[in-house]
Amino acid sequence: MRVLRRPLLLTHLALKLLLQCRQEMAALERAAFSFFSARVGWSRRGALTALDKPPPPNDEERRLTQSLVAQYLDKQKTYIARLHAQCPQSAPLRDAIDHLDQGGLLRADEITRLPGLAAAHRNGASDLLERQRAYLSWRAQEVERQRMRRRALSRLLFDFQRAAHELDLEHLWFCRRCRQIVVPTGRALTNGTPPDCCFCRLRAEADLPEALRMGVVRPDEDGFWSVCHLPVPAWVTKEAQRPLVRSARMEEEWWA
Repeated sequence: MRVLRRPLLLTHLALKLLLQCRQEMAALERAAFSFFSARVGWSRRGALTALDKPPPPNDEERRLTQSLVAQYLDKQKTYIARLHAQCPQSAPLRDAIDHLDQGGLLRADEITRLPGLAAAHRNGASDLLERQRAYLSWRAQEVERQRMRRRALSRLLFDFQRAAHELDLEHLWFCRRCRQIVVPTGRALTNGTPPDCCFCRLRAEADLPEALRMGVVRPDEDGFWSVCHLPVPAWVTKEAQRPLVRSARMEEEWWA
């Protein structure tokens, strides 16, 4: 997602959103459409094009287009914030939040994809939880095996927490793309190769020691690890009180 800072580019994107609106236009949209229709045309292939010499906007037209951009920005913020309430750790949603917080608008195709990406994240989170449970069971057994290999006196002084921590440093990974911890299974657990991420299904790029140096993970209260997410803007938490209704077509709420 590229942040479109210039008013002209934001206005052009607002026009594309307006043309793809599935509902009856509101008063502001109708007024803005009149402004746009006098400045655009259609190519021979049916593509929307700008006139070579469009008339300059007057103050009222400039106010209309700025109001339309602001309205779409507020509407997108509301939609993304409510979607984020269902899936707060989704990397695509956090990227969308950052984009909107910097004043950019999302394209229609980006908005349409986000519910599916959020659903895929929930599936990945379920897979990660299953891997985590299996790993914690293996780790507990491995720690006990290490303790039993010690002499009797050393067993009494054995540091379970340190042993578990060292195993984590050796076996856990981090996916930079998805900003998620990657837990190994099967061969990856025994041969030390980078495991596949539960979210993007690609190989993890950073081991746990590197992730710690990056400051992106920390120990949690349950004896495992959690990702250090930056706090979201206030406009996101404000909408978290009324999340979207779960449905197969959540993107319809944006077009309502």
